[in-house]
Amino acid sequence: MHWKSSENLWNLLKPGETILIEYSARSTPFIVFYSLIQWAKNNDFEILIDDILDTLYAYKVQLSLAGIDLDLFSDLLVIKESGRVEVGRIVGRMGIRDSAIYWSEYNKIMRPIFERAKRLIINIILGIEKLFVLADSKREILNNINNILSWTGNTKRITFYFINTDLVNTLGIGVLPLLEELASTVINVDKDEGRVKLLITKSINNELDGLEINL
Repeated sequence: MHWKSSENLWNLLKPGETILIEYSARSTPFIVFYSLIQWAKNNDFEILIDDILDTLYAYKVQLSLAGIDLDLFSDLLVIKESGRVEVGRIVGRMGIRDSAIYWSEYNKIMRPIFERAKRLIINIILGIEKLFVLADSKREILNNINNILSWTGNTKRITFYFINTDLVNTLGIGVLPLLEELASTVINVDKDEGRVKLLITKSINNELDGLEINL
């Protein structure tokens, strides 16, 4: 089954969902990111970006080179997690340390944001695979996954994890299957004759499961 509009896809996602957007190093996930931001703005949702190690800046540069308007970046709320280049309105800062300290700092930043939120939050996490690459042990990797799990089901937000599968798969310890297991929806980003294609490989919504969309 094919749809023409990604907006139809985003509209069928439910508050509390965790969506995994999987892409290879050769694909163009920034196009999917742009589609999400446009949809969220059109629906007057609050947008919160977790920017891990300057991944948001890389997306901004790619969009600029593709000739896409960058005005949307000016009012994005951003939690800056290490890195040096600031994009958007920074509402929290933290370093990348061992998993216990990292998630303690993360929770302190995130909880007040959700407590005062009056609109649905579209929370987009960029660069999550870098946390796993920097982890010192399998135990720390599993701690990261467990902490991600602890935030799933929060009905004040819909969460999108963009993840570079080529990079994660070099770890060889099953990170991707564990993330896919906790996600309510899994979307694969691919290319088809020069166009970006989304394939929903998992969904709690039967209307979405197996769907293909061309952007």
